Amino acid sequence: AEKLAVAYPRSPNVQYDYGTAGFRGLASTFECVAVRCGMIAALRSLACGSSTTHKGEGLAVGVMITASHNPEQDNGVKLVDPAGDMLDMEWELPAAAVANCQEKELTSKLQQLSEEKKCNFEVLPHVFVGRDSRESSPHLCSLLVKGVESLGGKVTDIGLAATPQLHWCVNEYNRGREGTLSAYCSAVGGAFLELMASSSSSSSSSSSSSSSSSSTSSSSSSSSSSSSSSSSSSSSAVEVVIDLANGVGKESIRAVSPKIQDFLVCTPVNSGISHLNDECGADYVQKAKVLPRGLDENTAVGARLCSFDGDADRLVYYYLQQQQAAPDNNKRHKNNSNSNSNSNSSNSNSNSNSSSSNTEKKESPVFRLLDGDKILVLYVQYISQLLKQAGLDKQVSMGVVQTAYANGASTLYLANTLQVPVVCAPTGVKHLHHKAAEYGVGVYFEANGHGTVLFSPSAMQLFSNSDTEAGKKLSYLAILVNQCVGDALSDMLMVEVCLSHLGWSLCDWDSLYQDLPSRMTKVRVPDRKLITTANAERTCTSPPGLQQAIDQLVGPSSTRRAFVRPSGTEDVVRVYAEADTQAAADELAAAVEAQVTKFCC
Repeated sequence: AEKLAVAYPRSPNVQYDYGTAGFRGLASTFECVAVRCGMIAALRSLACGSSTTHKGEGLAVGVMITASHNPEQDNGVKLVDPAGDMLDMEWELPAAAVANCQEKELTSKLQQLSEEKKCNFEVLPHVFVGRDSRESSPHLCSLLVKGVESLGGKVTDIGLAATPQLHWCVNEYNRGREGTLSAYCSAVGGAFLELMASSSSSSSSSSSSSSSSSSTSSSSSSSSSSSSSSSSSSSSAVEVVIDLANGVGKESIRAVSPKIQDFLVCTPVNSGISHLNDECGADYVQKAKVLPRGLDENTAVGARLCSFDGDADRLVYYYLQQQQAAPDNNKRHKNNSNSNSNSNSSNSNSNSNSSSSNTEKKESPVFRLLDGDKILVLYVQYISQLLKQAGLDKQVSMGVVQTAYANGASTLYLANTLQVPVVCAPTGVKHLHHKAAEYGVGVYFEANGHGTVLFSPSAMQLFSNSDTEAGKKLSYLAILVNQCVGDALSDMLMVEVCLSHLGWSLCDWDSLYQDLPSRMTKVRVPDRKLITTANAERTCTSPPGLQQAIDQLVGPSSTRRAFVRPSGTEDVVRVYAEADTQAAADELAAAVEAQVTKFCC
């Protein structure tokens, strides 16, 4: 191990920290991290116990080479536990210690870790590895393999893959099933087909209802309304335009599209090999609230749109809502004057026609985002309906997990309209996932589009035993969603199933509630550790007096709130403010920023 470490030494003056995203930074500084993570993964496999389905092996773990939505020059390494979930948090600090130690200390660090974690060296460590489409990924992946093999480990390389696919493969393999990309595509594609086939018999009435609803509740043009129709039938399929961020998601779409094209036609954009995450992808669209590169108003109006991020674990939907043209009174007056003063009948007719065509001026369509909060509400709406239809709503508990960044309007809709328990967890998928596992059906999403649904073993048994059509649908949903982690592909298919069965258009979905205006900012501080929080990051516990100042600024209003939290990666404090108008949200955020500066700078 030490010999390999010397061959790929640490980059000077670089500190490697392991967080929710794993290790992440400039790819040029990550050779040593890739090698050492291979070693860490081998020890993690040995520490997790013997496989009951693969004799002589430790439970398989995974390592993904990716930097998700980061720029192309970055890369990262992320470890996956045997159940397909994220690395046990108790391993994060030891992993960072191994990544940061001097080359001559590496052997002793690994020895110490193996003793602390009671590694079983009588079995063979097994590590699944995958990589995204970055230019640096194949090289880093080869170094990762060397690290695993230096400790005598077995490697299963699934090659170019989305991060959630690696999670899925690890979990399936450890359950004694086929943990391959082809098995993944067959599972999610097959479940989608079963669910859509069960919807097609009633799709005609759903389509009629959806069109009627859209025409009365929205001022969208007929082309926009028809494009947002969510119902499918045996004779027509819904088309969705997918911004793939020039990332690895294109491989998933290429594999699944032929299986599902009778119900869903996938039209990819940004599916190249350059400009990864560059003005495209779920992270860009969700934050900027604009169309990604490769799409413009002319092509996007009337289209059903969504975006994956670079490693295909986040999803957001969106559409352009065509506004009703507004009268242009100035132009109308001018043309009428010309018509009245001109005695030539042909010119008079010409001016009259011009007046008619120019009495309205074209309004730019409005960008409408359906983010992780909206996806979560859609899931809960459909799943709760199925639980009631199956007669299981009293036997299966259902709960929702959000972070403090979830828009307050979504939380109110979930709690008051859908009457589903909502709890708040600290930022980071690992926190939401563990909390969601406490329910029979646990749904979690971050606003950025990362989330999934967890079904408990007892709930899935009830679904399996049910003789109702709704029970069968719930069983297929448990296959369709990737219960290991957020998955852009399976989430997209889940969204389409929900819309089809509910008979909703994108406009119908969007109109469930209106987001409260919000503002996110950050304040650079000398030391982010001055800020500590509690209550799932919604209450600032230090420095003393800051939370009281924030409370005074917020006041007693139920539509106003604000919180601060330290960044996990840089010396900044993140500020979030929400109010009933955008101006009020901006004003509140600025006032909280001033208090952070006062107390921390």
